[in-house]
Amino acid sequence: MLFESGQKIVFIGDSITDCDRRGAASPFGDGYVSLVRSLLLARYPDRQLRFVNQGIGGDTTRHLATRWQQDVIAEQPDWLSVMIGINDVWRLYDSDGLGAVPLPEYTVTLRTLLDQTRAATKARLILMEPYMIEPDTSRGMRHQMDRYGEVMRQLAAEYAAVL
Repeated sequence: MLFESGQKIVFIGDSITDCDRRGAASPFGDGYVSLVRSLLLARYPDRQLRFVNQGIGGDTTRHLATRWQQDVIAEQPDWLSVMIGINDVWRLYDSDGLGAVPLPEYTVTLRTLLDQTRAATKARLILMEPYMIEPDTSRGMRHQMDRYGEVMRQLAAEYAAVL
């Protein structure tokens, strides 16, 4: 078991993380954060794990950077799970590319945020590949998503993170 008694696990990302955590499904949402929480609490009730969902629908890595201090560093997590990237890519195909985050910026921003986390917390990292459900890997957006996923895999290896 990776998690020790009393640890805090913070999840940050976009709508896939958010999943209505600020609405009817407050405070954990009704997506993967809630499922992970339920599974861990059911299997390890004696561990008294604490969970915080900081997902916000529509966010890109740029948005994470603006709220990182408050939503991650101030929380002082023992574990930090990061799932971000679909909006960074999707905006390239929507709204004439306004708000899209190019791959080099995505990479540098994530590395900067992870470095800040290492410097200011003792958090272990869980990095999740951004994805889209599209079986045709030759489609433009799917191809781009795979490139962003590769960055997350590289960062996971570089930071000895759980992928």
